[in-house]
Amino acid sequence: SELNDKELTEFFYWSASVCEINYPIQETFIKFLIEQKRYDEAESIRNSIENKSYYFRVLEERLFKDSKQFRYDQNYSLSFLQNSNVNNGFSADTISIYGIPFQVSEDSVPKKEVGLKYLYKGQAYKYLDDFSQLRLNAYLAYEDYSGIQSDRLTPFISSEFVYKKNNLFALGLGLTSYSDRTAYETQTLSYFRKLNRSTIIDTLKFSIGKVRSPTNQINNSIYKNIGIQKVLNKFYINAGLTLNKTDFGFSSYKESDFGVTRIFPINKLTFKMFYQYKTRNYDSVWMAYGKKRTFDQGYFGIEFLQRDGLGILISKTNNRSNIPIYDNDVVMLEIKLNF
Repeated sequence: SELNDKELTEFFYWSASVCEINYPIQETFIKFLIEQKRYDEAESIRNSIENKSYYFRVLEERLFKDSKQFRYDQNYSLSFLQNSNVNNGFSADTISIYGIPFQVSEDSVPKKEVGLKYLYKGQAYKYLDDFSQLRLNAYLAYEDYSGIQSDRLTPFISSEFVYKKNNLFALGLGLTSYSDRTAYETQTLSYFRKLNRSTIIDTLKFSIGKVRSPTNQINNSIYKNIGIQKVLNKFYINAGLTLNKTDFGFSSYKESDFGVTRIFPINKLTFKMFYQYKTRNYDSVWMAYGKKRTFDQGYFGIEFLQRDGLGILISKTNNRSNIPIYDNDVVMLEIKLNF
């Protein structure tokens, strides 16, 4: 008997599945399944293909958009940390408090510690229609230093709504706790706008947030941020300005930041180099130290990533301030697993 179009297509697929060079027919079969609205079967075939052409990426996006099904990305990482001032010790030999000089004791000098950081990041996302997408994000980090009691736990959840590819709205909730005691609670609302016709800026970002501390009202604040992003000659450039207001001038500040990233695809690997810098100036004099606090941070590193596989990140963070308890360096080696 003669084969109909459906049977013939499936015959070609299963016949080709035993061949080493089979992905053109596999992709044709996925296209056929999508047109037949057999999305679960198409998804199963998609996951089985190892040799993926450019056309496969187009089919993958079409399947994702037409099926309206959730997809999931997850990232687990383990980091080894070296912190040069884990106890917020004084990096100067002598300090002045309320104008009176004090010699720093041995108990108050910076202490180096080696620690571990466990990190989980997950995202569930789906198309709502051809022009909008819903994303749900989860973040959980835990830092463990054996020599101190202030181990840090940071959970954060957020939702994102993408509308017509050019607009993204995000709402986030999180907290930070030390030794089972909540130190900060955070709420954020953000809007991103992609500027297709601009030659100066690619993306514009606006954010507003609120931070509340159950244990120290000095840390209660409302902040506003504006940021820009630009891709220039394969360099990813970002810059921003943040205004953070509290009830106390010595803890209110203006912060500016700048970053640049360069990504190099190498076969199935992605090699990334990055540098981030931020500088912060506080509004009023901190009476105990008789000066306005300043703070500068440099963050730089290199990263190797495999698509749906392992990754390695090596980075260093330098923190410098005119008040010596805020000076420290953190070196990190992070091993990632993505799937």
